[in-house]
Amino acid sequence: MKKQLFSTLSLLFCSICVAFAQQDPKTPEQLFIQKHTLPNGVWVPNTQFSIEKRETANIDWIEYVNEIKKTQPNNYEYTLPDTTVWKGEEYGSYEKNYCNYAGFRFFPVVGVSKQQAEDFCRWRSKKVTENYAIQKNPKGILKTHDITVTYRLPTEKEWESIAQFGTTDQNGLQKPTRKQMRRLNMGNSPSDYRYRTNTKRAKNSKFLHITEYVYAYIPNTIGVHNMIGNVAEMVQEDGIAKGGSWTHTLAESTISAQQLYTKPTNWLGFRCIAEFKLTPKNATK
Repeated sequence: MKKQLFSTLSLLFCSICVAFAQQDPKTPEQLFIQKHTLPNGVWVPNTQFSIEKRETANIDWIEYVNEIKKTQPNNYEYTLPDTTVWKGEEYGSYEKNYCNYAGFRFFPVVGVSKQQAEDFCRWRSKKVTENYAIQKNPKGILKTHDITVTYRLPTEKEWESIAQFGTTDQNGLQKPTRKQMRRLNMGNSPSDYRYRTNTKRAKNSKFLHITEYVYAYIPNTIGVHNMIGNVAEMVQEDGIAKGGSWTHTLAESTISAQQLYTKPTNWLGFRCIAEFKLTPKNATK
């Protein structure tokens, strides 16, 4: 009887071990996702890629421009944003200071073309991959594998699926509260509307409200900020942006809506998604 009971318990124990083993990540990629995050990134559930939790900011662009100035001086002028997108008395000194003023470091970069955004993605791919390569004490799967990280613009379909993840709400929120919706409406009301409806503010301020801090608005269900509002975001498809901006109403900024563009503007920015590839270290020697 005892022997039979022991055999039964042994089989049960083995079954439990197998079940737990089956739940554990099997591939190097799954192990990496379990233990690591890519810089400024959020893993997209049920995929093997990451999206940046905020829009690409002026501080990111300044780092890029400064390095190009040092390493590729002939390309420096090409990397500069088009500051004339802020041309006009209503924008005050934004034309001169928006990208460089310290107070705007964590505001979204604007005035860049799709080609400039794609060049930035390629530069960032190289920098992040190099930074992983020179780590002194790599952890987890990076002890045995080298990593290559590739940044790019999302496709329109990818952008929509990330913005919509886990909810049917067209603003990407999980059961949005009145306070959240009021905050979104305030964030997406065009500037002139805000000033028309706030006479005290209009009287005491000369300039329009513009973009916002990249973490200002409500994150979606996976923790990504400002997919709706602040600046519309370029996708891979030419001339199409998503998410709406400070110049669009909330009704114009649903997940399914498109904003069309033909050149850099003061309401158009971007964020990157990142894919990665792992290679066993001994395979590269």
